[in-house]
Amino acid sequence: MTKSYFAWVVVVNKKDPPVFPENDACDAGVVPRRPSRPPRMASATARWDLDATLDGSGNLDTEIYPAGGTRECAINWWVRHAPEFKKQGIKSRMLIAFVDGIVTPADRQLRAAEEWPRFPHQFQDSEWTGDFKTKDERGDTSLLPANWQAFEGLFLPEPSVNECSVLQEYKRKLRTAHEGQITWEAKSWRNAIDEVLKLVGDLTYPTLCTHTLELLRRLDGSIDAPLFTLKKRFMRGRPATENGCVDGMFPPPHPYHPGHPAYPSGHATMAHAAALVLQEVDSTLDPQKLDEAASDIAQRREIAGLHYPSDSEAGRRLAHWLVDQLKQSSEFVQLMKLARDELIAYHAGRL
Repeated sequence: MTKSYFAWVVVVNKKDPPVFPENDACDAGVVPRRPSRPPRMASATARWDLDATLDGSGNLDTEIYPAGGTRECAINWWVRHAPEFKKQGIKSRMLIAFVDGIVTPADRQLRAAEEWPRFPHQFQDSEWTGDFKTKDERGDTSLLPANWQAFEGLFLPEPSVNECSVLQEYKRKLRTAHEGQITWEAKSWRNAIDEVLKLVGDLTYPTLCTHTLELLRRLDGSIDAPLFTLKKRFMRGRPATENGCVDGMFPPPHPYHPGHPAYPSGHATMAHAAALVLQEVDSTLDPQKLDEAASDIAQRREIAGLHYPSDSEAGRRLAHWLVDQLKQSSEFVQLMKLARDELIAYHAGRL
C-alpha cells in the first residue's frame, strides 16, 4: 500500500488555518489521501516530534494537510509553507506520519539514521576559521548521557527546493531594518539570546545572576559537542558560497564571520534551548512568547544570509533533543531547581 505522508499543523491562537489548493502536494504525480485517524490519536508519538504541550490532546486546534507521497516531499511541503504559517500567527509543526500507519518510537533510530538529509552544497575544509574546527572535541559533555553521539530520536529536516529564493526575499525586504540587531547578536552567546533572556527580567541584577546565569552557561557549554559533531557530519556550505544564492553579512575576514558549516544553526539551537529551559524554571513566562523570541533570533540569521531556513529548523529540533538529554542528568536537574527557586524569589520581590 502506498503511504501518503501528511503535515500536522498545530494552531495555538485559534485562528483559522490557511487554505491550500487540493494539488498542493510537493509531488504532483501523487495525490495523498487525508488520514482517517484523527490527530489526537497520534499523541503518543507526537511528543518526540512536537512540544510535549502540543500533543493533539484536544486542548488546541489542529489541522492536517496531505503533503506528499514520500517523507522528503512532506518535509519540503512543510518547510515551504512554514513562513506563511508564521506570518499568519500560526504555530506549525511537522508530524512524520502516513495514512496506513504512524511512526512508532521503535522506528526512531532506524529512520533517523536512514533519512538524515544530505547536502550537495558542501562546506570546504579551507573555510574553517578560528577554533571552530575543534569545538566538538572541546565541548562539555559532562551533563550528557554516555550514548549521546547516537543522537537517538533526533529527526532533522531536508532542505527545501526554494530556500535561496526565501533568503533573497529576506535580504530585499528585511535586511536593512535588522542589520543593527543582527550585528549585536553576533558578538556573544549572551547577546545572541538576549531577546529570550529579557523576557525573564533584569539578569544583570546581582543576586539573580548566580544560579540562573550559571544554568544558562552550562546549557551553552553543553551545546558545542553535539552541534559541531553534526556540523562536521553534514558539512553544509553557507548560502553566500552557493552560486546565485545570496550574499551574507560578515564575509571573511570579518571578526563575526561564522567560519564553520551551516547546518544546524547554532543561534537557533541556543535560542530554542534557552527558551525551553527558561519556561521550565520560570512559571511566569509565556511559552509561546519564548518560542517566538527564539524563532525571531533564528530568522535574523537567515535575513543576514548566514543560514538557510532548514538550518534554523534543524537547530530548533536539536534544542528539543538536547534539553531532553540534559534533563537525564541529576546535576542539570539540580541546576534547574536552584534557578527555579531563585526566580520565584526574584518575582516575589525577595531578592
